[in-house]
Amino acid sequence: MFRFEGAERSDLIKGALAISFMIIIFLYPAIVPSAGVTPFLVPSVLWLLIFALLWSEVSGDKAYTRRLLPLVPLLVLVRVGIDLLMGAVVGFGGNVATVDLTTILTNIFRMIPFALGSETMRVYLLKKVGRENAKAVLGVAAVMSFITFSPYKYLFLARMGLTEGINFAIRGFIPMLATNTFLTQLAAWGGVKPALSYSLIFGAYLYLMPIVPLTPWYVTALIATVVPLAQLIIASSSLPPPRRRRIPRGGKGLITTTAVLLAVAVGVFAVFLTGSRIMLVTSGSMEPTLRPGDIVLTTPTTDIQIGDVIAYASAAGPIIHRVVSIVVEDGNVTYRTKGDANNAPDPFIITKEAVIGELRFTIPYIGLPLLYGAMVLGGLPNLVTVILLTVFFLHFVSVNKEVIRNRRK
Repeated sequence: MFRFEGAERSDLIKGALAISFMIIIFLYPAIVPSAGVTPFLVPSVLWLLIFALLWSEVSGDKAYTRRLLPLVPLLVLVRVGIDLLMGAVVGFGGNVATVDLTTILTNIFRMIPFALGSETMRVYLLKKVGRENAKAVLGVAAVMSFITFSPYKYLFLARMGLTEGINFAIRGFIPMLATNTFLTQLAAWGGVKPALSYSLIFGAYLYLMPIVPLTPWYVTALIATVVPLAQLIIASSSLPPPRRRRIPRGGKGLITTTAVLLAVAVGVFAVFLTGSRIMLVTSGSMEPTLRPGDIVLTTPTTDIQIGDVIAYASAAGPIIHRVVSIVVEDGNVTYRTKGDANNAPDPFIITKEAVIGELRFTIPYIGLPLLYGAMVLGGLPNLVTVILLTVFFLHFVSVNKEVIRNRRK
């Protein structure tokens, strides 16, 4: 039989209780009707109990606590800065979390216990795994991501099938996994204090900032993927440099790939700031002028003539067609367009406000891999998110291995 000393038995009971509380929090929406204050009060109390049970187990400083703790405000500022930049491009809207004082206080009341309990549990799980390599960090991050969503969500996905599951994974779960991977790696390097400080400061920003950028869902998912990559790079750069400057095998290629993709992302963002748009042709309606897989650049214009190829916004997304007629009536200008390969003009009138820009140049066929990937994954935003996630996790694994190697020297 197994024998446990008093301290070991106490620690085992605390851990078992804390994990049981976390399971109850996850299952609670499926157990108790969502009415009154109970659904808000009980999880908050349980998170606080988890914090109280585990804090003594995880509160000790780690090797890089003092290096990473002062860096936390900068890591939060990276996310805030990207939000502000995106808001400058797409515009701002009111934050539903700050509509009135009651809502603000309720959200803060939920956020603080969640941050205290979840970050304590994160470090506890990481400690019990006993290792801080990439697999351990990803495993803990996956657990923390899984409990973020309601059990109803998983039941719904089980009924809806593979397509809905792919969409949820790419748009919701995996970006959440990227965020939790960053936080878990931060905890692995610096302990609970940097991770908890980040969660509290960022949570305060989410629930106290009166405005938010009006980004589409796919931009939000991309930001949730790109930001943890940038934060991971910043955090890793603050750690002691390797004693040997030799880049590990395969590292040069990874560094080059990451640098190129980040440069491309910065370039694309700069293009968007000018009002220009880079688009992928997905249909044959403009053949032979434009073919599926072509990448095109459009720029804003106020001088549209018959025969120009323009991109305009529609309910189905951006469309690139040729202008076949222009109507000026009571000072209002509208356009009729037609695809070169279509037999009839488009069945709707395009207003001046709907025009995105005029076609400037085309790169033939270079987007075919993107087109095929988008078809498999359910859309171009899904594909871009997968590419960015791949870069993030490759970089994460590389940095994790390098830090562990330096620590062993």
